[in-house]
Amino acid sequence: KVKNQLNKHQIIDVWKAFSFGRCENYLKTTGLINYLPQRIKNKSLKIIEDRNKNSFHIFNTFINISKNLSEKQINFIPLKGIHLNLQIYKNLDYRPIRDIDLLIPADSVSEYLVCMFSLGFRFKNKDIDLSEFELSDYAYDLPALVNKNGIHVETHLKIINSLFTKTIFRDALQKEFSLISCNFMTNEDLILHLVFHATNKNGFDNGLVSFQDIKYLIQENLDFN
Repeated sequence: KVKNQLNKHQIIDVWKAFSFGRCENYLKTTGLINYLPQRIKNKSLKIIEDRNKNSFHIFNTFINISKNLSEKQINFIPLKGIHLNLQIYKNLDYRPIRDIDLLIPADSVSEYLVCMFSLGFRFKNKDIDLSEFELSDYAYDLPALVNKNGIHVETHLKIINSLFTKTIFRDALQKEFSLISCNFMTNEDLILHLVFHATNKNGFDNGLVSFQDIKYLIQENLDFN
């Protein structure tokens, strides 16, 4: 049905949209959604609305987390969706957020968890108290955290390996916003992380969205010097 309403180039764009894994937002931002049958268009618009509301709540939660971690002088670097929205896309319509990903130094875990628990987060799949938590059991990331609103925080202690993680922190760039101040990995490190996350770590389970992120990075002519 869709194919009969689109020309050759638009059909290819629709295929790309579904391949990226966040197809509804892609269809809307390109205008292709207007070529879909009304029932599918309405369903897609509802998905977009719900996804954007969820992204907005997640983003507001990140701002609160960022303020509290900064006040306690706990070093952190936002990753993936948060980074891309603050620095690259600057529009949740282009890059919805499913959760909050943070990189923190391994020697800050105790203070970090105390802070996160004070903000209402708990371990998602572990019914344990902070006093029972053993850091030695986790080398790459911590158990997922979740609050009463179902917002997830994935806490990474390492990206790829220890050497690359040290490089990320060493070369991190501080950016000031109206409400928060954050350190971000460089564009080069961001691309390496996106490629690693999409391939080695996740086996392409996010579709091609990570490569779309890389393509957007390059097309925007960001400074890679």
